[in-house]
Amino acid sequence: MATTKAQDAIRKSQMKALTKKLKDLETEYGAELEPSVIVGYVANYAIHVHENKEAKHNTDQQAKFLEDPLRDNQDKYAKVIAAALKLGESAKGALMLAGLNLQRDSQKIVPVDTGNLKAGAFTRYMGPQE
Repeated sequence: MATTKAQDAIRKSQMKALTKKLKDLETEYGAELEPSVIVGYVANYAIHVHENKEAKHNTDQQAKFLEDPLRDNQDKYAKVIAAALKLGESAKGALMLAGLNLQRDSQKIVPVDTGNLKAGAFTRYMGPQE
């Protein structure tokens, strides 16, 4: 499903706001970020859809569309990271590969009515630059 320029602009704005919020929290608590990735959805209603286990979805869609794949596939993502590092990928690159795998797995089961939620998935690296 193609997105409009306005939808793209909204998503970019939401991502900038999320990134700023995370950086502000880092500064507020004096913590230095360890290398990590953030996988999520920018739609303002994503948390409601994710947490609402009472909603009825198609058989291949579900609530907990981000949490369940992470919990169920931890070993898979660890193997992705280990294999990437073994092949000489940087820690940042290895984490991004695992994050993108989680994003893909999540998008397979995210409830889709209009496609906006699914299209708003993102994976971002957070941590020291290499």
